[in-house]
Amino acid sequence: MVKMWPRTIPPDIRNFPMRNAECKVFDKLESELGPGYVVFYSRPWHGLTPQGNEIDGECDFIVAHPQYGVLFIEVKGGVISHDPASSKWTSTDRYQIVHTIKNPVEQARSSKHNLLRKLKDTNSWPTHWVHLCHGVIFPDCEVPAHDLGADMPREIFCDGNQFNNSFKTWIKDRLCPNAAANNCNPIGSHGIAALEELLAQPISLHRPLIFDVDDNDRVITALTQNQFIILNSIQNIRRAAISGGAGTGKTVLAQEEAIRCSKEELSTLFVCYNSALAKQIQKDLADYPDIPVHTFHSLCGYLARESGQPLEKIPGKDFYDEILPEALINATEILSHMKYDVIIVDEGQDFREHWWVALDGLLKENAKLRVFWDCNQAVYGEPSLPQDTNSIDIPLNKNLRNSKHIFDIIKTRYKGTPLHPTGPDGYPVEWLKTADITPPIDVTSITIKRLIEKEKIPPKDIAILIATEAEQLKQELIVRLPDISFDNSHTDQSDCVVVDTIRRFKGLERPIVVIVATEQLTTNQQLQYIGFSRARTHLVIVGSNNDLSQLSTTQIV
Repeated sequence: MVKMWPRTIPPDIRNFPMRNAECKVFDKLESELGPGYVVFYSRPWHGLTPQGNEIDGECDFIVAHPQYGVLFIEVKGGVISHDPASSKWTSTDRYQIVHTIKNPVEQARSSKHNLLRKLKDTNSWPTHWVHLCHGVIFPDCEVPAHDLGADMPREIFCDGNQFNNSFKTWIKDRLCPNAAANNCNPIGSHGIAALEELLAQPISLHRPLIFDVDDNDRVITALTQNQFIILNSIQNIRRAAISGGAGTGKTVLAQEEAIRCSKEELSTLFVCYNSALAKQIQKDLADYPDIPVHTFHSLCGYLARESGQPLEKIPGKDFYDEILPEALINATEILSHMKYDVIIVDEGQDFREHWWVALDGLLKENAKLRVFWDCNQAVYGEPSLPQDTNSIDIPLNKNLRNSKHIFDIIKTRYKGTPLHPTGPDGYPVEWLKTADITPPIDVTSITIKRLIEKEKIPPKDIAILIATEAEQLKQELIVRLPDISFDNSHTDQSDCVVVDTIRRFKGLERPIVVIVATEQLTTNQQLQYIGFSRARTHLVIVGSNNDLSQLSTTQIV
């Protein structure tokens, strides 16, 4: 049975009157040619003229046989005429409408030469001489017995009589071995393979993840900027506490509020809890050097030194929880001139009650206080700000900085003000299982290589997070992937993959986050909530079957 490309003609082609002659030829080739023949219908090509100009063409049919060679066919329906004086070809249809057509012989010949050049570039095409020929089919009219011109011998034409009564004979005559030069050889199965590679190769294009990352980030940016209207509504409120779950845009709002206050020439202090977040905000606000950015503890240390207080670090939590805040209170009394019109606090849920007293001493009379904090009761219990902050609560109820797929996994670890996902759809969360005898580093390194090389994700857009110490994981990745830079979240490198603990990365985000699951993660809902919500577009979780099973079924407790 003949092999047809395509297997059938699409209905829209069959129903198009201008393709009627081609459809008749397709059906005839399919019914009359036997095993070994391969037919390609309507194959476009792109080539160059001798002058180097681009030229486009299409071959109506290409008939190939591994023993006989290749026949390139042009089909013209209707009654055909040629005027040599004007070199004009026409076709008259059944309604006596005359259509100007291209020279069919030249079309078939041009297809033959242009496609041959492309076939020679394939790996399968024979290097020896093979039989290639061209022909023209006029199924609706009769061609005289003599040649039609020096380049148009009668044998290259198949008219209506031949088409209806001896079509297979005409095909064989054109491809007959006797028609080929003595030095021609069969194209063989390799030649057929080359034709199929050139003319019928399946195409399945990959859409790199970076395209969606860029699209999603544009959506997230637009959604976040739309939320700035909240700042307009609270500009006359002296003390405001803006609460919301992960992904509600608290940090971006906090930065925008700082910028607006700076432009109004209000002395503004920005304070957060996490040192990596403070460093990122310093970069983001680099164009506003008048806005000092500190963690709470770095602020305590800085003002203690400025006020001349001796400060000796001692081991243990008391140094951070008690000694540094007390030093800040003392500093505000000594440096009575150092007051601010506005203090903006991010990560307010991590601040101890007596820290607010220390911060309050840095505010001018009638100054503004803006506190941005996470109200997730499933993680932080029943979080609330101390009553003496006298702040008005402004809840955020839209998750706009995570894709909807990521939101779905975050919401099972959230309890608080109802959140509505408004971000882009993103990709489903990837759960990558490691074999029992395979360490997580194997799957993690393969995943990073795939994300960077196949998905075209820049290293700077990827973070790898783990619940336990990250240094060993980072060193193993450096050995496995020496061409990729890795560093922790405090890095100054502009193009490296961040490898760090979930706690140190709190408050930060990346388009792509890879979580390396451990037992410490499966038993700590707070780390799950923080870690999973660090991803904007795509979240990958690598772990054992047991760890992934526990994480995928975790619900609010």
